[in-house]
Amino acid sequence: MVNCPAVTGFTASANTDFNGNDIRQAGNTITTAAAACEINPWCRGFNSQGWIKHSLPSQNTFQGLCSYRRNVQPGGPANGMIVSIGTGTNRQGCIDVPSNNKAEGVVLHQWECNGTGAQRWYLEAAGNGRYRVKATDSSLCMGVRESLTANGTDVMLWRCSNVNDQLFTFVSSSAMSGAYTIRPVHAPGMCVDISSSSTANGARVQIWTCNDSAAQMFSLADMLNGWGDRDRLGRDGAG
Repeated sequence: MVNCPAVTGFTASANTDFNGNDIRQAGNTITTAAAACEINPWCRGFNSQGWIKHSLPSQNTFQGLCSYRRNVQPGGPANGMIVSIGTGTNRQGCIDVPSNNKAEGVVLHQWECNGTGAQRWYLEAAGNGRYRVKATDSSLCMGVRESLTANGTDVMLWRCSNVNDQLFTFVSSSAMSGAYTIRPVHAPGMCVDISSSSTANGARVQIWTCNDSAAQMFSLADMLNGWGDRDRLGRDGAG
């Protein structure tokens, strides 16, 4: 009988695996997989070979393997949440402030999820399902450059104010499991988008006509409720 070490925040099952649905292999231990899973908004669980998973269908028998299901699964937006926002192009990136430079006019980009302050956003409800998305530890909000509505317009940081180009709705999408589109209130029919559907670090965040592509799919991880908390390992004897 395989012994599956406990990992706080996850439920372990012995001699099982989740078939496929891999994001990537994060090393080949429980320790490295748990650390990678906890900072990735798309990660729903992992196995003891280091594979982190974006969805968890029925578990299959796999002798000698341990599978781990995250106890707190990603969900929708709510007032007061601090979230990281995972991008759907390859489910490995997050919306990020370049070099954590929280200044007016900085254009946002995609970067490998890392759980740092550059990837943490405070959601402030503004009524009628709309939210301001604030960069933590700053007075700046995510917004659309100059209230423009054209394809390719930058999504950037600017001083928070009561304007529609800093208000967004999060709309659940059936195009990708657990995904949301992020829609600027001032530009109906437009969605937040990763330029050219790129999977690369540094790909620009922009708006584009909504099209249900992977470039417009996002997942929210609640950083105050079981996500990004590096305290779970070591003490639990996982590895």
